[in-house]
Amino acid sequence: MSRKIGLTAEGEREWEGPAIIDFTLYSTHTQTVRYRGYVGHRAFDLYVPRFMLPGTKEDPPDELMVVLDRSARSVRTAGLRGEWRPLVAESDVCEYEFSETKVNSKRYEMSCRGESFSLYVPNTLFGDQPHPRRLFLRVCSK
Repeated sequence: MSRKIGLTAEGEREWEGPAIIDFTLYSTHTQTVRYRGYVGHRAFDLYVPRFMLPGTKEDPPDELMVVLDRSARSVRTAGLRGEWRPLVAESDVCEYEFSETKVNSKRYEMSCRGESFSLYVPNTLFGDQPHPRRLFLRVCSK
């Protein structure tokens, strides 16, 4: 049976968000900077691609505010032979696609500039709603 985009087989709507989460600097890496925030009591480690960080890339901000929400973009172009739309990867917003269910999280992935980036979203963020196929990640300084 085929699945309707945006709906589960039972007709439940996917999680839409937005979720606004505060993060603090945890560690720096070559292509990413690791931040830690909390969703309820669950720690949420976020590896932000350096090209998304506000200010200078050599001196990442100590605190970030992040907005996560469901991507409203269609995953395919129009028409019978619609092709898959590429993910958005810009300095102000990145789009991640669901790749795998983990024990305590859902893994989303995005490729940009020859690098692959993963986003592990705690299951508690989605609550009882089905997780979306694609997510937008927006980063703002506090």
